[in-house]
Amino acid sequence: MRRFRYVLLATAVALDSLPAVAQAVEPLSHPTALAVFRVENGDEAGTGSGVRLVGFGGEAPSGFSLPKDMLPAHQTALRTYLQSRPQLRMARTADYPAWEENKRYIWSSYANRNPYYVSADLDRDGVTDIAVVLVNDRVKVAPNNPFGFNCSLVVFKGSKDGSYREALFKANMGSPEGSLLFYDRASNSLAIGLWEGGISQIQVTRGGKFRYVQ
Repeated sequence: MRRFRYVLLATAVALDSLPAVAQAVEPLSHPTALAVFRVENGDEAGTGSGVRLVGFGGEAPSGFSLPKDMLPAHQTALRTYLQSRPQLRMARTADYPAWEENKRYIWSSYANRNPYYVSADLDRDGVTDIAVVLVNDRVKVAPNNPFGFNCSLVVFKGSKDGSYREALFKANMGSPEGSLLFYDRASNSLAIGLWEGGISQIQVTRGGKFRYVQ
């Protein structure tokens, strides 16, 4: 039997006013909710592989700092994704010391106004996808991470039903200044890296899968 996990995000509206909460639902500790999301895990361990977020209405809580230019649906999807990953947060322009100095040059070369958020139909299937840079403030220098890189890249593939699923996750990408997103609208291409430095491509295979190419 396939199990669904319903995540309670906030309290405000009686659950009986929301779409039916069906079978195999884990117990909810609150009688009311502002938004309920069905989280379908592709693996029993719930590691995030194949995670699919399906919104049933309402808005996500304001527990995370997200940019104002991020679309509401994307904010909701990202907030829900981060609920089970408390060590991660979205990167901010304040994490990049040279942002004010370099932003006008970056804006003149690339389409995305935010260096840590791209919204575009990256796989050309007619549905918008999302690319976001996340920061793990808990990362310390370790044998498998000698430089203390604390940024991760996550790409969410959009679906026609309005849901998003994790299509690519790459941890320990680098520092915030070395993990800038660069989206070229003309070629519909996405890269990540350092301004005026080395960059890596985010490519889409013929089968529609996202891959990181260094």
